[in-house]
Amino acid sequence: MKFKRIFLVLDDMWNENQCLWESFLIPFHSAGIVNILFTTRNKKVADVIQTTNIFHLGFLSEKQGWCLFQQRALCDDENLMKIGQKIVNKCGGLPLAIKLLGSHLRFEKDEDKWMSILQSELWDLDPGTNEIFPALKLSYQMMPIHLKPCFRYCSLFPKKRIPDKNHLIWLWMAQGYIQPKIRGKTMEEIGIEYFDELLGRSLFQATKYGNNFEMHDLVYDLAVSISNNEFIIMKSEGDNQNNCISNNARHLAVHDEPTNNEAPKGILAFPFLSRLVALRSIFCYDRRIINDFQLLNSTRLRVLHIEIDHFDSNTSKFLGSIVSMKHLRYLCFHNPILRDLSWAKVAL
Repeated sequence: MKFKRIFLVLDDMWNENQCLWESFLIPFHSAGIVNILFTTRNKKVADVIQTTNIFHLGFLSEKQGWCLFQQRALCDDENLMKIGQKIVNKCGGLPLAIKLLGSHLRFEKDEDKWMSILQSELWDLDPGTNEIFPALKLSYQMMPIHLKPCFRYCSLFPKKRIPDKNHLIWLWMAQGYIQPKIRGKTMEEIGIEYFDELLGRSLFQATKYGNNFEMHDLVYDLAVSISNNEFIIMKSEGDNQNNCISNNARHLAVHDEPTNNEAPKGILAFPFLSRLVALRSIFCYDRRIINDFQLLNSTRLRVLHIEIDHFDSNTSKFLGSIVSMKHLRYLCFHNPILRDLSWAKVAL
């Protein structure tokens, strides 16, 4: 990069640590000219980076908002269009709100359904710092009942790490969310219809990586916020408020991928693990803590996703305990380095 001109684009920045930012810039010190364009919803990020020019994006105009809504709702009914214009005004020029509600209303041609959105009490709630909250909640309320558990299940995955389309459908199948009600169609085919409907409602976004999709940060936050006591999303470091966790929890996810090889402190203090006998899913994205899950009494487990960084006698013992999981339908051991899994076959 020495003496070269560089134009770098960083989208959706959230890091507020100035030391990390300065470390990131070190390789560019020898470059000739470096221009960096970044987007963020957090003003603190702009302060840390000490940017020279800030462009604040304004809200959509009424005309722009209505144009975006029409592109999503695809409606030509005169009465519905009048209601739609009032709904757009309620969105306050927020593109994501207009996009979500327009995408959902595309599937609704009943005037009463449109009116129920317009007259919803959620518009009157205090959104706090999240002005889009009412529209997000309404988009969930409008969702068909068979899609709601599929959407909530996505709260278990770390941001930007939604499984690819096929794996996500397999996970839904393992949990019994997909019911073969249509003759002549397999569960996979019905699962594809579920997925495509969520995609059509703008809850998933396509990426440039073929079969991989992602959720907008605010849509992901919605999935987390509506996940009830059946869902536990934890960090392998820090205080996880063990006493607040319901014994009836069905799904457990441990986020925070390792940044070093030291044993994490938080997960070792999870005394509640042995009492979660109703667990249906475990997702562990920290490769250092596999042995701690030996404490689980998980005979009802249907889904197990574990990150593994090595194989030893303790790992073998853990794999041996899987034999008692008679209801297990989905099993994934993931490691970006290990290629030979013959040891896993022996252990199982």
